[in-house]
Amino acid sequence: MPGGFLNLTAEVRNHGHKLSGRPGWPYFDPALTAPDSNMKDVQGYPNVNLISGDAEYHSKIFAFNAGMEVLDGIQFYSFGSYGDKKAQSYENYRTPSTVSYQGPLTGGVKTYLFPLGFSPLEATRETDYELTEGSRASLRSGNGIYPQPTVTTRSASTR
Repeated sequence: MPGGFLNLTAEVRNHGHKLSGRPGWPYFDPALTAPDSNMKDVQGYPNVNLISGDAEYHSKIFAFNAGMEVLDGIQFYSFGSYGDKKAQSYENYRTPSTVSYQGPLTGGVKTYLFPLGFSPLEATRETDYELTEGSRASLRSGNGIYPQPTVTTRSASTR
């Protein structure tokens, strides 16, 4: 770009779950009864609490910085960024008896929706962007040059 510049930067990061499970609290309870006694059949038993590991995340980041002289002594510039991140992490293991139903749909029989229990995921999505643009002109007088900046900024974030 003659008389100007443009810098671009981009980054993509992906990180999977790092699982380092710990024994679940029911594991230490010898008095477990059905359906919670099914917990021994959960993959990874007795280390069913996956909360001790890293979250999984995927992020994309883009930034730019640009400027140029449009007329003698008048400069235009702009810079900004955009980021998007999705993440999810495991919470503590829930036993099979955490979620059950007993009513007319099951003929009065108690039904467990997750017979082996479950490990819930907490998820988040963030989007963030910012844009700044401005101009600068130099006013000349008998006593010197005085820069006169004008700046406009826009930014937003969603979660």
